[in-house]
Amino acid sequence: MIKPDKIDQDKRNTLKKAAGIGVGSVALVASSSIAGLAHSASFSPVSSATDVAADVANDLADIEVRTTVSAVSNDIEIVLTNTGSEHASITDMTPAEIHTARGKFDFNALLDNGSLELASGENIRVPIQHHAVDVLNSNQLQAGSSGSLKKKLKDTVSIVTNGDSLAVVTIA
Repeated sequence: MIKPDKIDQDKRNTLKKAAGIGVGSVALVASSSIAGLAHSASFSPVSSATDVAADVANDLADIEVRTTVSAVSNDIEIVLTNTGSEHASITDMTPAEIHTARGKFDFNALLDNGSLELASGENIRVPIQHHAVDVLNSNQLQAGSSGSLKKKLKDTVSIVTNGDSLAVVTIA
């Protein structure tokens, strides 16, 4: 049986590879197209493929992921904030869940009713869901809860917006 964490890691790796190929392809096509256009138009072309990649990155959504303590429940929660200047439509998140010794954070629940829409500056909170006593066992705890929550977020979280674009994710 394939573990959900393995599926999430494979999905994340695939998304990273696709993004790398996509940005490289855009930079290559853009640099060759710009060179051709520079001869026939009177505008200031982008000077390098790095500038093109930077322009592509500027169009991506900026999402900040941070941990905090809830004022309501006095328990830990993860906060996703759209720090970009544009509206963001989150369509997928990897991993689907993050497990800790105290409980899990379920990102799939955010997307149960379709995409998650965040206006610029808007945030959403993902509360911890404590483990039920009858499901706790040492194998489950060892498999999914080693290390700090911030390190897990930094190592594993990727966010897809508009169905096909990786967001710039900042772990605060």
